[in-house]
Amino acid sequence: MSRQVSFRRRTGRGSRYGRSGRARGAMVAAAVGAVGVVLAVVLLISVAALIGSGDGLTAGTLVVPVGRIVVVVALGYLVALALLVRALRSGSSVQAWLSVGVAVVVAFGVSVYPLVATASAAVDQARDIVPWILDLIRR
Repeated sequence: MSRQVSFRRRTGRGSRYGRSGRARGAMVAAAVGAVGVVLAVVLLISVAALIGSGDGLTAGTLVVPVGRIVVVVALGYLVALALLVRALRSGSSVQAWLSVGVAVVVAFGVSVYPLVATASAAVDQARDIVPWILDLIRR
């Protein structure tokens, strides 16, 4: 009785695992997530350029909360990076795709945050100006 070993089993072809032993789906998910995070970084650069050009137009009268923006962006991208590493090290494709999805959502949210924070600061500043103008009119 000879033992038969299929060609698929011997060569590893058709297996759902790559050479490293990790699920191929997890590797694909991590690669897709990396592309998504890079696109979020491109969006962040665009938003930062928009805020910088707007700050030039207001001649420094608009106070941009730079410290808060830097902290939120740095922490957000660290979380996204940790989720991508988790996806890459995951043994399950489903867990990897979930981690990648959350990482991309976090990265895009963090990329848009500077715009929201600047708009909020502008609205707060405008609220402070209105009473000053009304007081000036009364005098």
